[in-house]
This record gives sequence, structure tokens and C-alpha cells, in this order.
Amino acid sequence: MIVGIDNGLTGAIVILTREGEIFDTILMPVETGPSSRGRATNIIAARKLVKILKNPLIGPNIAVEKPGGAHDYNAAVSMADSFATLRTVVLALGKTLHAVTSGDWQREFWPTPPRTPKGQERPAKYDPKYLAAIAARKVWPGTVFLASPQSTTSHKGIVDAALIAEFLRRKIYLTPPTDLFNP
Repeated sequence: MIVGIDNGLTGAIVILTREGEIFDTILMPVETGPSSRGRATNIIAARKLVKILKNPLIGPNIAVEKPGGAHDYNAAVSMADSFATLRTVVLALGKTLHAVTSGDWQREFWPTPPRTPKGQERPAKYDPKYLAAIAARKVWPGTVFLASPQSTTSHKGIVDAALIAEFLRRKIYLTPPTDLFNP
């Protein structure tokens, strides 16, 4: 099985089968603790993450979204802190970390939208979260990406984590191996 992780405190973990079916979805485990800035804040619960990723059904390949594109300084620090925790847990468990950028996995599912001129707002039809929801519905028709039974809208972290896992699954299982001696 392959794991995709949408980095961040509101992110999620999605486990896919080799065939691309969603096996499980888990919201990012968080707890209160010291941040890299020295004050108490929410952080990823590393011990809970270890329990999740130690599952013997989970294979060696785990894709984690690299931090990038944060809207402010505090968000950037939080994303970097979260990525450091995720990377440390994955590597300590002896798993293979595939750090992917949002641009890498997004290009797999939709074309790059035209550039928005500086100072103008991007049209809603080019919003990455909107495009991710459309892509997820195409890959897994009929699947509902809710955080809980009481939720009424898709959880963006679950949608992104599923697409990140599917991106890695396609790269590992659907890309033909290259023969270095016969190009």
C-alpha cells in the first residue's frame, strides 16, 4: 500500500491499495506542544503518526508534500515544522520518503492554469483546491472525502493527500522502468 500525506496541521493521510483504491483516510494527528518559535501551539502528534505508519499493511513508499506557497510567515514556519516531523517519523520507521512539490502532483491531474497578472485575483475555476476536488471525483467517482459523518463539504487535506498518494502510485506502478542500457 502507498501513503500520501498532505503536509500541515489541517492535512491528512490517505492509504491507497496498489490498484489505486482508497483503503483508509486519517486526519493529521495533532497535539499541543512547543513549536520551533518556542511557544505552545498545535504540532503534529509524532507518536500517533508512528502508530499509524507502523501498520504492517503499509508498504515502504510514503509521499509527503513539501512545504511551499504559504500565505504568511507563521504559516511557512508551521509547514516547515510539520514537514520536519513527518520526514523524521518516515525515515525513522525505515520507510522511503518521496518529498513532492504541489506543482509536481498537480500537473499530473490538471494542466497549468494561465498566469494571473500581479495584483489581480485568480479566477475561482483555477483555484488549486477546486481543481483538486474535480480531479479526485474523476479518479474516485462516488467517493466522499468527508472529515466526519457530520461534515457537509469535502476535507481539502484528504482530497490532496489522496491525489498525492495516487501521484506516487502512478510513478511507481504505472511508469515503465527505464532500461539504462537500451534507451
